[in-house]
Amino acid sequence: QGRSTVLVWLRRYGQQDWSPLALQLVRAQPDMTQPLTPEQRIKELEAELDKSRQQSLVYKTMLDVLAKEHGVTVVKKPSPEQRKSSRKRKA
Repeated sequence: QGRSTVLVWLRRYGQQDWSPLALQLVRAQPDMTQPLTPEQRIKELEAELDKSRQQSLVYKTMLDVLAKEHGVTVVKKPSPEQRKSSRKRKA
């Protein structure tokens, strides 16, 4: 039903010609044909690293608040890859 709901809505209220919308989306996307210069790539990677560090700080702070204020200890479950590698080490 979810897929047909959109089509029903388009038939009732909108246009079914999506080509103008598709053209707008294509125009709005940055041109990725030009390779980044090393300086641009470094800037991009530094921004990603900064974002990851901030995200990590938020998660650590949330875990600290859970532990201190609510007495909840959160233990990270190992991923399937970690389980496989730990089994190999034990053998």
